[in-house]
Amino acid sequence: MTYINNNIFCVYKLNVNNKIYIGSCWDFNNRLYNHKYNCYNQNSEKYYLKVYKYIREQNLQWTDLHFEVIYISEKLETQDNNLRRQTEQIYIDKYNSVLHGLNSTNAIRTRINN
Repeated sequence: MTYINNNIFCVYKLNVNNKIYIGSCWDFNNRLYNHKYNCYNQNSEKYYLKVYKYIREQNLQWTDLHFEVIYISEKLETQDNNLRRQTEQIYIDKYNSVLHGLNSTNAIRTRINN
């Protein structure tokens, strides 16, 4: 398992059978714990998210998964939540992980004005 100090912001990639999930966090190890909980715990509100449902459909165990950190920045540089979401969105777009991957939503949600 990769250990990253919780003072570091990172964007990470999960590749499950060539389907990509992109996420970001301040505390990578805690985020991995939360992913595991949400994936396998039916009481989790996030249990039915696309990424977790796909992992279970593929009969994968937690030890079968590999999370790769693809961007790291000092926390002080990216404390702005908008900047964090923009950075994550760059990678969601790069891997097209909403349409062709395992992200359920974009990191940045835009309003469409009528």
